Amino acid sequence: MPDTCAGCRHILLVEDEGTLRVPLHDFLESKGAQVTSVASGSEGIAALMRNDFDIVFTDIRMPGADGFAVLARALELSPKTSVVMITAYADIASSVRAMREGAYDYLPKPFSFDQVDAVLLRHCREHRIRVERDELRREVDGDCDVDQIVACSRPMQAVLETVRRVAASDASVVLLGETGTGKELVAEALHRLSQRKAHRLVKVNCAAVPESLIESELFGHERGAFTGAVARKRGRFEMAHGGTLFLDEIGELSPAGQAKVLRALQEHAFERVGGVETVKVDLRVIAASHRDLQAMVRQGTFREDLYYRLAVIAIHIPPLRERAADIEPLCRALVQRAGRQTRRPVPDFSAEVFQRLRAYRFPGNVRELANLIERAVTLSDGNLLDVEHFPGEVMASAWVRDQQDQAGFLPLAEATARFEADYIASALRRAGNRRGEAAALLCVSRKTLWARTQERDEGPDAH
Repeated sequence: MPDTCAGCRHILLVEDEGTLRVPLHDFLESKGAQVTSVASGSEGIAALMRNDFDIVFTDIRMPGADGFAVLARALELSPKTSVVMITAYADIASSVRAMREGAYDYLPKPFSFDQVDAVLLRHCREHRIRVERDELRREVDGDCDVDQIVACSRPMQAVLETVRRVAASDASVVLLGETGTGKELVAEALHRLSQRKAHRLVKVNCAAVPESLIESELFGHERGAFTGAVARKRGRFEMAHGGTLFLDEIGELSPAGQAKVLRALQEHAFERVGGVETVKVDLRVIAASHRDLQAMVRQGTFREDLYYRLAVIAIHIPPLRERAADIEPLCRALVQRAGRQTRRPVPDFSAEVFQRLRAYRFPGNVRELANLIERAVTLSDGNLLDVEHFPGEVMASAWVRDQQDQAGFLPLAEATARFEADYIASALRRAGNRRGEAAALLCVSRKTLWARTQERDEGPDAH
């Protein structure tokens, strides 16, 4: 069998017999897996609480916590983890109980490495099928469900909470944030969660359309309206009837364009260029801009009445430098995508890469990170992405900043707040962003967890 796939990369081995644990550990590592080995059920449960694993191999009969306790804890912490039970007592009762309680498979002692290989091969095949099925579902659904957005950090969790609350409404939304932060993905999520999801999400980048063509692009034109208009053309407003219109980079519209958009929004109607027929539309508008629209209003470069027409709900998408908890899961999602695009095995990351990326400022945000990951995957020739696969200026500047951060002590209150924030983010990540499960992991009430996350989100230093 070739090296393990992404679905078999991280393996936990729980076995009290060293004569089996050591050679099985070596065999699993030879298949390309990262293996954590422990000698008791209690240590296995502790490892499960610290890290996520794709597969757990656990003996059943062990002193203290037995394999069934490990199985129960593994499925509680991560239902997607597959647990393979190992036992010298290959009786029908134990194997039936193991499968009934959620085990993926079982191996009766003595077993051969060929049998272990067969389990890994089957698991990898099933993982690939699940990945392909999920990709197909995302293609059919538009790949924009809110659950597809990486949001382990408090700021992004707050964004998604707002998205879920306002999606069912027809209220206009304006998305604000730096270039590359994912405003378009949030717009897609708003549409997919709305009552209009059966209709189209029509996108137009206002910055990419020449000023002379913006009116035709938005509202369409009649045949003969201008040179080259050889047939009637529907505009984006008309195409979005029944659905959602996404006006990206709305801050780039000229004053004349702003006036026409405002009129169309107020009257839910417009005339095509060169036409006299009034076209009525029913749509929801989502706008986005990397500019500070309120500052533009104060400067007189953006219409105040249009701003308030659009910004019934304003959502700020935080830059990546304020989402440190999202960097590792984003990297893992992006490396999967890059691996599919380049048709190469999906590598893992060294710990130092994550340390330096968390310290980097990311002026290009998630878009820059995606570029870095694709570059690193292309340059790598093994199973590990390390510092040398990333641009030197990125790794060097991140290292300098990280060293500066370590040079002095933070005030105790700030250090405590950072630890609590990271610990809560870790619990939410392990619970798949389900607050009830995260609260149970932290042994606090859901109300307390909500209050703690709100305090951090609303604080002056929240990021």
